[in-house]
Amino acid sequence: MILRVSENKNLANYIHQYRYAGKYMDRREAVEFFGRKLDDSDAATMLGVALKDPSHRIRGLALSKLDMKREVLRKQMEPAIADLAVNEKYPTVRAAAIDKLEPLKNPAYRSMFDKATFDSSYSVSGEALEALSLLDSTSALRRAEAFANQPSRGTLEKSINNILVRSGNQQVYDRITTRFAALPLSNDKFSMLEDMSQLLANVSDDAKFRKGVDLIVDFRESIPSEYRSQLDPYINGVILTGLMNKKREKGFAGHADYVKSKLGGK
Repeated sequence: MILRVSENKNLANYIHQYRYAGKYMDRREAVEFFGRKLDDSDAATMLGVALKDPSHRIRGLALSKLDMKREVLRKQMEPAIADLAVNEKYPTVRAAAIDKLEPLKNPAYRSMFDKATFDSSYSVSGEALEALSLLDSTSALRRAEAFANQPSRGTLEKSINNILVRSGNQQVYDRITTRFAALPLSNDKFSMLEDMSQLLANVSDDAKFRKGVDLIVDFRESIPSEYRSQLDPYINGVILTGLMNKKREKGFAGHADYVKSKLGGK
């Protein structure tokens, strides 16, 4: 018979554990607890301490727990987050810090975001490009157009596509559809479905629109049968149905009907 020990630790216990237990898992457990107690000023303070933890994984975890919509917490943490966005050694944490600063739309960070778009990490560059677009859409569009002619993937590629699609740049059609068609069945291709949907929502040419929809349908049909029940609700219910509704709202009844015909009885 295995006896399980039930731990009923309070905040003070976890603060002590974080400061003195020393082991990574002990500190991680404590940070998880602090993240659930954001209304407590002591827990929030400890998250600030964790932003300077020796482990970059703990620093990243602490970042993920911060709710920047809480004004008091934001004011308390913003300087440390901005420091991580510039000086953090690990790209994943730098990118996460920029992501936390992005919705603040603080003009003081414009030059930081601009510089970070050239970061060697696609994650950092992509987050910075998206953040820059909220402060200076013209500069971000020029940067996205330039980056579109260079190798990219992941967050950076998604940010480039998002900015070009939002700009209404019709030339992006070939870039996105060619990239989507060339990708094998993969998570990367799945993650591009939203880009495809946004792109096609703004396409007026009938042939191009139908080609794009067909690419999405071909991807859906290529998914092994054992996974279809998991993915079809998203592809049909979110991507294709969402696209159909957008087209109908914009007065493109023919486009909407074409999408509907591809839904079948699903």
